[in-house]
Amino acid sequence: MEPFGLTTQQFSILMLVADNGDVNQKQLGQALDISPPNMAVTLDRMVERGWVERVRSTRDRRAQQIHLTAAGRVLAERTAPIVAATVRS
Repeated sequence: MEPFGLTTQQFSILMLVADNGDVNQKQLGQALDISPPNMAVTLDRMVERGWVERVRSTRDRRAQQIHLTAAGRVLAERTAPIVAATVRS
């Protein structure tokens, strides 16, 4: 994922959000076994790069939903086949 500027952790987040729609930050951390502080820092970097955005949950104002941006969707579409091909070989 290095050619795309993605860490393994960022790629995992990108794919989880792409495959499951909007999920909250806590769910992402639990699903990927990432501590809340590390998840916050990783998402900060992903927001800075324009791949994801945080949106306050309408059901729970304490929670933040993570959405892919248009750039994040393009990145997911470009990287997923490469990883799938690598895993198969």
